[in-house]
Amino acid sequence: MCADNFSEERSLILRLIEGDEDAFCELYATYKNRLIYFAMRFLKSREYAEDVFQDAFTVVWQSRRFSIRLRIMV
Repeated sequence: MCADNFSEERSLILRLIEGDEDAFCELYATYKNRLIYFAMRFLKSREYAEDVFQDAFTVVWQSRRFSIRLRIMV
């Protein structure tokens, strides 16, 4: 992974933790095809793979508040 990509990804994640919806949308769009393809290799169904991807990103969005609390505690 290129250092610039890592830095950009880290920035997006930090913005996501702060509740930035644009950062979430950018991460979603960046990883959607790769993660659906990855899930399809195991599930053998695009529909199921899309469901798993959607569920995973729902958890990411919902858990951002937990990440904020962890940052405050540290």
